[in-house]
Amino acid sequence: MRIAGLVACYNRVALTLRCLTSLFETFEHQDATLEIFLVDDGSPDKTGEIVKQRFPQVHVITGTGSLYWNPAMCWAYAAARAAGPFDAYLLFNDDVELIPDSVRKMISSYVDLNQRAPSILAGPVCEKATGKTTYGGLVSTAKYRPLAFDMVPVSSAIRECDTFQANFVLVPAKAMDQVGGPDPVYHQCYADVDLGLVLRERGCKTYLYSDHIGYCEGNPLKYWIPTLSARIRALYSRRDPLSDRIYFTYKRYSWPLATVIAVAQVARALLRTLRPAQTYRSIEIGNN
Repeated sequence: MRIAGLVACYNRVALTLRCLTSLFETFEHQDATLEIFLVDDGSPDKTGEIVKQRFPQVHVITGTGSLYWNPAMCWAYAAARAAGPFDAYLLFNDDVELIPDSVRKMISSYVDLNQRAPSILAGPVCEKATGKTTYGGLVSTAKYRPLAFDMVPVSSAIRECDTFQANFVLVPAKAMDQVGGPDPVYHQCYADVDLGLVLRERGCKTYLYSDHIGYCEGNPLKYWIPTLSARIRALYSRRDPLSDRIYFTYKRYSWPLATVIAVAQVARALLRTLRPAQTYRSIEIGNN
């Protein structure tokens, strides 16, 4: 099996090197080959250059300096597809500290699943100190609330999900190529969730692996922004652009319901900026 690993990085060279080292060590004992396509968006700490020195086999692509996660992943996917064909794509974040034995078992489970039908397998990650799952598989919780998702609990058995968070996910190449990879309209939020839903609509089921494959601290759901001007800037920031939420909502529903929901999302976000002692959510999945 030939796997293309897709990763975006920016200015955290130590974490990137740790993750790549663990990945390559893991695949030394696997009946699969791994090629990494890494997009470095002009990191001040020279992440891309250092990765190329340490791992010359990695395909390093230099960004424009103004990319964010999803555009960078689109670049990585385009480079991988041009270098293909591959049997699978591995979407992962460079801040995941892998548990090699769990990753090996997950890859074997992925092979088993795909012998029966095209299947995505998401590897859950957790906080190192508590073992609490931070990212993995998601299920939709409300038909008419498109941003409402809950985490799928990790259990002793592989479980089906609606979609995934792309911290460590194996996707069949044929299915990914049929949809053309991640939707380039997104900047950061919802791009991976949307990709999982699009693939599901095309008949590719998503499953959550039965054990944590690594450690990754979760981003805080809320952070303090004290002033109105700062809250307005955050509302339209690249971290969580309002346009991503509107687009995700509109894409999930046909006219005219999508328009109503999208307008409601805009109104909710705008009203939130007017609250003088308000915290601003970086992502709305799981608590809508």
